[in-house]
Amino acid sequence: MAPMLSPMEWLTDLLVATNWYLYTRSITVTSASMQCLHQLASEVGAEHLMEDIGRLFVPLLPEDSSFRTQVALFRYAGRSGDGLLRENVLRNLGWTVEPLVASAQWVSLPEELLKGLLVRSDLVRPDEAWLLGAPDAWMLAQGEEVNPEQQAALLGHVRFPMMTPVQLYELPFTSRLYSSHKELFHSAILLGFQFHALNFSALTGHVDGQSEQFQSRIYTSNPWSVSFNLTSLSRRYDRCNSCGTQKAFNTPVPITSTYSSRSIPWLAEVFSTDQSCLNYGYMCKKLILAAFKRESMIHATSSATDCC
Repeated sequence: MAPMLSPMEWLTDLLVATNWYLYTRSITVTSASMQCLHQLASEVGAEHLMEDIGRLFVPLLPEDSSFRTQVALFRYAGRSGDGLLRENVLRNLGWTVEPLVASAQWVSLPEELLKGLLVRSDLVRPDEAWLLGAPDAWMLAQGEEVNPEQQAALLGHVRFPMMTPVQLYELPFTSRLYSSHKELFHSAILLGFQFHALNFSALTGHVDGQSEQFQSRIYTSNPWSVSFNLTSLSRRYDRCNSCGTQKAFNTPVPITSTYSSRSIPWLAEVFSTDQSCLNYGYMCKKLILAAFKRESMIHATSSATDCC
């Protein structure tokens, strides 16, 4: 068994390891020394070392279902000035925002973290109306610690045009923050109805078409997504190594969808072997991979397309 090191001996080892890196660009990092080395690199201005060690935190992020580790790392990234680590934490939380909102950590998130999530387009959640309920619960939990101006700033990142006309109509009756932010809600609901009722070129003649309000996120509720059962996929590939799995679905035409029943057909394909990729005309660099495209474009694609 290795002898226990005193704090001074451990610090000396860290300093020696950091100096060795500065001369050789090589260093041994363990899970025990990871954060200490990262902080030391931050303090001495070794940005490349700090970023390299910061990347080692990424595989650890999905392991904590309580989200305490992710929130602690976000706070630490702010203190150390590691923008890459901060982005990696936000990306992971954006992909898992639904269980995050359901966790005990949600109501105690720092405001900066909540804002960092609300501005992202890669949030994975059911729909935009669901997302409105998330800051709603957070703000009510903060009480008077978050003033009306801060509340309005956070609500401003909710993309109301991405809600359906029915969801927009119901907001005055369903949102607990409506009574204290009526003017904001009235403007946002009007913009949402305009988005659904007008041609986009007419709408952008008076508003910024590049605004985040008109950018969709990753929606998982019907009709915006399709799901695959991984267990069934595994059994399928056990029987047929060269087979792919396909599912077709339709999404409504977003512009003027209030007055139209038109829809766009899509085809989702999942591949878990190199041979199944090749059989469907793809060059897959990593597995498992999914391809997603408009069904009307399927026969127009080339015979060797990179999978997403």
